Parts: sequence; structure tokens; C-alpha cells
Amino acid sequence: MTIVVILLIVIVIFILKESKDREKSNAEIIGKIFVKNRDEDEALNFEIGSGEESLTVQVYRKQGQYLLSWVGTVGLFDRLHEYKFDSNLNVHQRVLWLRGEGEFFIKDNVVMEADIRHFKRVDADFFVEDSKRMVEWHLCESVETKYLLLSLHPEIVSEFELKKHIRSELESFKTMLRLLCEEFEKMGG
Repeated sequence: MTIVVILLIVIVIFILKESKDREKSNAEIIGKIFVKNRDEDEALNFEIGSGEESLTVQVYRKQGQYLLSWVGTVGLFDRLHEYKFDSNLNVHQRVLWLRGEGEFFIKDNVVMEADIRHFKRVDADFFVEDSKRMVEWHLCESVETKYLLLSLHPEIVSEFELKKHIRSELESFKTMLRLLCEEFEKMGG
């Protein structure tokens, strides 16, 4: 029983930390990145990090695409995503191409399995399966990416509606966290 209580405490602490991080991230999104009156053809650039580890995001709103370029200890990688929105303001995406170390692993939305197996001798099976998942339309799981893309499309969602949507999701998360804490207390925590 003691191990279960300790495990539940760890889970609640983790969820509380995630809640604070998500709230801070959403507040930054609400306050900083809503773009108005920008040329649709213009690529919007965002840089995160510097030095050995950095990420650059270029969003092409008119084409419904964004390019992630990151430099890290393993080299330079680029990944071009295509995205679309559904009626519930969810973002769906797929990878059109993925290039690393000068080699294409995904090209024209096709997994280059032979090239992956030649270039990536370790974990090739995992990389191939992950690449096959990436080329299919799937729900964007990154909250930051979702709200960045939504904020760049005022023709889809107004600034007010975006703020309302973010706050609504945050409140749902807080309610879920409160219910979890109540269950934890009922168990003697």
C-alpha cells in the first residue's frame, strides 16, 4: 500500500509541474505570438535556442506547411510538415520530407526505407516504422506547435476565439487534475 501511495504522490507532483509548465507556455502563446496583417506569402521565422542546440521554424501559411531545422550534437536535420485544421481546431500534420546529414529519409511523402537502412545501421527498424507513421496524417501532439499554427491563421480563428480555446483547454486540464487529487485523498493520501 505504501508503494502505491508514493507512486500516486509522484504522479500528482508530475502532473502539477506539467500543469504549471503548460499554463506558462499557454500564457506566452496568448501574449506574444498572435500575428496580424502579415503577407500570406511571407515565411514566418522563429528561432529557439542557440549554440550547439538550436531549432528554427519557418511557417509558410499559404501552403499550409512548416519547416523545422535543428542543429544538435548529432548534426543538422530538416523536416517539412504539411498541416491542416479540423472543425474542432485540432491540427493534423504529415511529413513531406525529412533530411539528415545530407541524406533524405523521407522524400515526397515517401519513406526511403533502403536509404534509411543503409545510413542508419543502428535502430533502422524503429526509424523506418516511425517514419511511416510521420508520413500519414496524424494529430499534432505538440501544444506549442498547435497554438503557434492557429495563431498564424486569423482567417480560421480570431484572436478572441483562440484565447477562449486555450483557456478552455487549460480549465479542462485543471478540472481533471482536481478530480485526480480528490481521488488521491480518498485513498488516504
